[in-house]
Amino acid sequence: MTKGFTLIELMVVVLIIGILSSVALPQYTVAIEKARSAEMVSNVRNIIQGDQMWKLTYRNQMYSTWKDLYTIPDATCSGKVCQTKNFKYELAALRVPGSVTIAYGERLGSGDNTYKWMLIRNDDGTYVRNCYPLGTRVGRAVCSSLEAQGWTTVSN
Repeated sequence: MTKGFTLIELMVVVLIIGILSSVALPQYTVAIEKARSAEMVSNVRNIIQGDQMWKLTYRNQMYSTWKDLYTIPDATCSGKVCQTKNFKYELAALRVPGSVTIAYGERLGSGDNTYKWMLIRNDDGTYVRNCYPLGTRVGRAVCSSLEAQGWTTVSN
């Protein structure tokens, strides 16, 4: 008699692995995207600091390029647009009564992992950071995770 596994035992193991991977893979995707969003969160924090320094130095003048405000690491920039591997950043400097939209951007990609963001400075000096999940499961998970850091999720 030879030792080994029966076909039934092998099929049960494959079935268990399949069930476990179907549960784990979606959570893995969300975890990876949350880690990628850390780049954007860090850059937005630095954009706020750059905006505060610019406002103290130049009062009501608006900046015209990213070089005026903040240099985004590992980005290709041209005027008001910078792009990294994962994100696109655009300077806005759009004034509406009561606030100025400083910058906005989006997660580059397609499908389930897209979301947009916007940074607004109110006239009282406070900042509003909005996250737009674009109706995707991963985008909603990322925006929800940012709420603990003071971000607001804006539904479309």
